[in-house]
Amino acid sequence: MTAFIDANVVIHATGTDANLRALCTEICRQSVKAPERLMTSAEVLQEVLWVRQRTRGLESARLALAVATDAFDVAPLFAEDILLAASYPEVPGLQARDRIHVAVMERLGISHIVSTDRAYDAVRGITRLDPADFATWKNTVFPGVS
Repeated sequence: MTAFIDANVVIHATGTDANLRALCTEICRQSVKAPERLMTSAEVLQEVLWVRQRTRGLESARLALAVATDAFDVAPLFAEDILLAASYPEVPGLQARDRIHVAVMERLGISHIVSTDRAYDAVRGITRLDPADFATWKNTVFPGVS
């Protein structure tokens, strides 16, 4: 099963919360070892750059981007994705970037997202895989990877 990686996974993998850092780093490692790497998008990379540069500086942002591009396949972002994102109904807590992630997922035929963001729980057709529950879904997303 292919899953989409939200920016917060990369941000936590390079963050200060030891538990989330360990879990998100392991998700990145598993993706590298998997026969089919997980997907993310150019919009996620932009979000990682924005957050990490703002909170820790440009060098930290570069390192976080290296983590993302080493671990995940990166889909391009198209104007059509943004227009589709704008057409979705309101979902409480779902931000503009989140809506774009959903649109990219729809274009790619992906229905699972790895994210700490609970707003995705209210999006019809999307199943959120919480990094905190990695042990429960690991073998579904990474079958045969140890």
